[in-house]
Amino acid sequence: MTKSLYSSLFFLSFVVALFGILPNVKGNILDDICPESFIPPLCFQMLRNDPSVSKGDIHGLLSTVLHLAQENNTSTYNLVKSILKQPIKDPNVKPK
Repeated sequence: MTKSLYSSLFFLSFVVALFGILPNVKGNILDDICPESFIPPLCFQMLRNDPSVSKGDIHGLLSTVLHLAQENNTSTYNLVKSILKQPIKDPNVKPK
């Protein structure tokens, strides 16, 4: 899978895990949330150095996750846009 797909899946699973665990968070937020995400190692890797994690700030953490998702979606959009501008190289595909 591509990095952007992993990031999108991570974001979705993170939000689901966040709202499922939110009432039970004790101590380190990542220790409670990341194991429940789709790809726990990616969750820890992307959020380990976020200052809102050390403060235990759920809203700041969610804001960070939304920002990461937006960055990854923008990069994916730009990649697809650049690929679509390239000429078709497959002889079996007719250009429009």
